[in-house]
Amino acid sequence: MPSLEGADAWLDRSQEHLIEIERLRKPLIEAERDAMLATASFTTQAEGAETFGYSRLKTPAPNRISVLTGEAIQALRRALDYLVYEIAFRDSGSEQDGTQFPIEHSPNVFWSRLNPGRGGYLVGVDRKHATALKRYQPCDQVEWSADLRDLSNPDKHRRLSVLRHLDKTTAARMENDDGATYRNFAATDDGFEVWWTVGDDVHMQLQVTIDIAFESGLGVIEALQEIKAQIAYVLDEFRPCFALGTCPHGVSWGTA
Repeated sequence: MPSLEGADAWLDRSQEHLIEIERLRKPLIEAERDAMLATASFTTQAEGAETFGYSRLKTPAPNRISVLTGEAIQALRRALDYLVYEIAFRDSGSEQDGTQFPIEHSPNVFWSRLNPGRGGYLVGVDRKHATALKRYQPCDQVEWSADLRDLSNPDKHRRLSVLRHLDKTTAARMENDDGATYRNFAATDDGFEVWWTVGDDVHMQLQVTIDIAFESGLGVIEALQEIKAQIAYVLDEFRPCFALGTCPHGVSWGTA
């Protein structure tokens, strides 16, 4: 009987990789944070304004994290491929070779995947189910599937970097200020914060965060967790289809 057990297993596998990436990430971030704090300092400009700075070098992530990232991405794609395989099996009544989850920027190319002579990724899939799958395509302005396709390129995860970037800056006017000048750095779990006096009764707070990111600056764990959550949503949409007589898309078993 067709089922989503295989797709669920690959989704679970992606989570195992993400847990391992997070385990390796924590000490790496802490080491980078400490190195940044060692270089951070304040500088008084000619006009009397005070600024601060720190080293902005990019540190390559360990190869182990790059490998795990690539494996997590492939596990996510396999979860979707298994979904399409099982839908084609369910709709046609027999196993179909060469199926996979298409990720297309052109609606015409997407629909051509129903044709065995045009890639055949959706051979055996009922058109109603194909319509439901199309809602998760880049051609329908869905970003997470486009990100997944882009990140599947090995070059995107061979050279991950530990990136240092400005995350948030806030300025506050301090009531009943005592006139003191503040210059302070404080470590956080994923970077550090800076407070300093920038004018009469005005103090600036700035937060610098550190993460392991793709070359685009997209955080690895954040991006893959988002894609994983979206795939889980897709699987849940199709899950009722594998209970006899309950397909929400109105597709009967073995009729495609």
